[in-house]
Amino acid sequence: MSDKLRRALMFVLVCVFLVSAVFFVKYFMEYRKGDKIYETAKEFVVEAGDATTAEEEKEERVIDFASLQAVNEDVFGWITIPETGVDYPLLDGEDNKYYLNRTYDGQWSSYGSIFLEFRNTGMDDRHVVLYGHNMVNKSMFGALIDYKEQDFVDAHDTVEIILPDRTLIYHVFSAYTAHVDSPTYYMSFADDAVFQQMIDHMKANSVIASDIIPTTEDQILTLSTCTPAGAKKYRFVVNAVLAEEIPKETNITE
Repeated sequence: MSDKLRRALMFVLVCVFLVSAVFFVKYFMEYRKGDKIYETAKEFVVEAGDATTAEEEKEERVIDFASLQAVNEDVFGWITIPETGVDYPLLDGEDNKYYLNRTYDGQWSSYGSIFLEFRNTGMDDRHVVLYGHNMVNKSMFGALIDYKEQDFVDAHDTVEIILPDRTLIYHVFSAYTAHVDSPTYYMSFADDAVFQQMIDHMKANSVIASDIIPTTEDQILTLSTCTPAGAKKYRFVVNAVLAEEIPKETNITE
């Protein structure tokens, strides 16, 4: 190899290294910023004080929604999947784009927020969809990908949605990679048959086992996150069915 070619190759390698270093630093700083923003959000959560059981801890955990909504009136709830890292405010925007890259307090960030499908009118709809990014460090909805594994599902099958007036408890029954145009994302239902078609699709495509068989009388929650496979057309989803509602007085403060 000639000296000229060797110098050219070294120049290219140095350039590649410098570009990679810049991207790494940018990536690190962005993740650090996102983590700090959502650590601040947790200041609005009052953890159980003298609770000695899981049930007592659930009942004593309080969300200061008045203070959260003073920061951003689009905050309408809080989602928790115990022991997974999913523990965030819920946002309701005018479309499905605004909170893709904005945190709960309106700051621009690749973390974005956990937000409600804009076609939903609230948490009382028959089918509710929540979106969040699949972050490499497992923040936001990054933990959803772990629902591909049965052992993980068995240990983390409960999703809690805390609202100002009540807490909703959901049980996971399905998880899989879904096309964005599939019945997974049906939001309006002409009749029960269409709703049943969505449920059947969720069960048939699931990569996990569950004894739960939802009916047309149930409410379905879908948690949706991005997936590297066919990123523009496919998402990884976790489906859960509403199992319990707990009144405000044991969960929430104004």
